[in-house]
Amino acid sequence: MNDKDQSTRSAVFLTNGCPENRLDAASMLELWRSQGRDVSSDVSNADLILFNACGLTDANEMTSLEIIKDIRKKKKKSCRLIVCGCLPRINPAALEGIYEDITFGSDDIKSFSKLINADQSRNYPCANYLLPITTYENISIKSLNRFNKLIDPYFTLYHLLLNKRYSRYGRERDISNPRHYFIKIATGCVHRCSYCAVRLSRGPIHSKPIENILQEVRKGLMDGYSDIALLATDSGSYGVDRNATFVDLLNEILSIPGDFRIRLRNVHPQFLTFKLPDLVPIFKTGRIVHMTSAIQSGNNRILKLMNRNYTVESCCAAYDALKKACPSLQIRSQIIVGFPGETEAEFQDSLKVIDTGLFDFMEVYQFSPRINTPAAALANNLSSSVVSNRYYRLVKKIVEQIENGRKTR
Repeated sequence: MNDKDQSTRSAVFLTNGCPENRLDAASMLELWRSQGRDVSSDVSNADLILFNACGLTDANEMTSLEIIKDIRKKKKKSCRLIVCGCLPRINPAALEGIYEDITFGSDDIKSFSKLINADQSRNYPCANYLLPITTYENISIKSLNRFNKLIDPYFTLYHLLLNKRYSRYGRERDISNPRHYFIKIATGCVHRCSYCAVRLSRGPIHSKPIENILQEVRKGLMDGYSDIALLATDSGSYGVDRNATFVDLLNEILSIPGDFRIRLRNVHPQFLTFKLPDLVPIFKTGRIVHMTSAIQSGNNRILKLMNRNYTVESCCAAYDALKKACPSLQIRSQIIVGFPGETEAEFQDSLKVIDTGLFDFMEVYQFSPRINTPAAALANNLSSSVVSNRYYRLVKKIVEQIENGRKTR
């Protein structure tokens, strides 16, 4: 990209990942735009396409690969496709045969800056919005069913309709809302969960200075936003590399004058259990209105195998204390079903967690053995039929709980 007229080139920015990936991709878009270049949504006519590809699970990886193939079919021959994100960091071998160009991580804006010969005299811009999630264009229901069956051979029309209800309720309780002002406070993680490959992609934690975050909060308030969403791979570990804590950050943000609410993503339960006495007064302000925190299982043996370093009891006690401190708090969580060796009784423990009434929404994932993770080497893998059955049983329970709750109001 050294041609003289590169400032007039147009680029398309795509991602199918989590809110953090979407924020990273938006920051790369803003860097491109800051160089006086055009941003387009036309894949067929762009000069550059950057795709930030998710690789969290096998299903996410498969979706990313299909999107790459789709882009290659639609783009013009002279267009350069760049694939970055978690997928090329987690499983670069998956790209063999369909992509052979440069790759870099989701948050590696320096590599993207060098790629486009950006003006290095400026600070890198940071976006405060999320790029839309990339999906297949004009995909038919028949094609969607066929693709879902590749991921889950037990997929039926009943499952399609159940998933549609489940997904709708998930969107209603999601942090990803265009009316929110998003701030990335850190990237990377200090934990070593046995199933997670994201740490392979993002590495150890790197926290943004508190003052920089406070400046972004003030700017968001000046721009008229009343909901501030704090994003990180591992929010609870914010500041361990800067002699600060997430509690310090929250207190500093709450000291800023203004009528605004705060939404938190990826707060590890271990942090909540350790810092609960410091967090209760913060939540009592009523300003923390949403928190994403993944319990991951309702069984302590499975949690130990996952290397989560807390118990179901301590986790739920923390959630309960924070809900009591702030009754309007919305908690969104996650559970993995079908972890290696999970018995039916242990799965029943995860079903019982839903009955606690602590969760406003629960994301459900089927266990996916990701390359180079300890869990991938565990014995006693469950059959796909058992894992699929447990997934839909848990999803059905979540949907029924939400719908019954609505009926009683």
